[in-house]
Amino acid sequence: MMRCTLTTPELLAYSKRLLGNYFPDGAENSSLTLPSVEQALQRLEFCFSHICRKYYALDGTVTFSHLNSDHMVTFLYFLANSIWNQSGDEAVPTRLFYLNKMMHGLDLFYSIAMPDIFMVVH
Repeated sequence: MMRCTLTTPELLAYSKRLLGNYFPDGAENSSLTLPSVEQALQRLEFCFSHICRKYYALDGTVTFSHLNSDHMVTFLYFLANSIWNQSGDEAVPTRLFYLNKMMHGLDLFYSIAMPDIFMVVH
């Protein structure tokens, strides 16, 4: 089981607050749900479990920190991509893509199919 700095419900609330702070346009965030965050975290855990570098595992346990920008950039991509794949919704994934671009300078659109295992370092 992956060690996380926030529980899954806390990460959902955190993600919604980020979107609301950066995009106060009143857009509906109904596709940003607990199951979408759970799926993104499952994908993140699989990805990180294959990365043998400092900060990706602590004492042999896969680790995700919402305060590690290399972790968060990957989580936001997985979250946007998972929502888009599950629901076809573009409103929330577009905002997550834009958020990732603002926070991390990454131009990785949610419809791009990345491999299951990759690492972003910046």
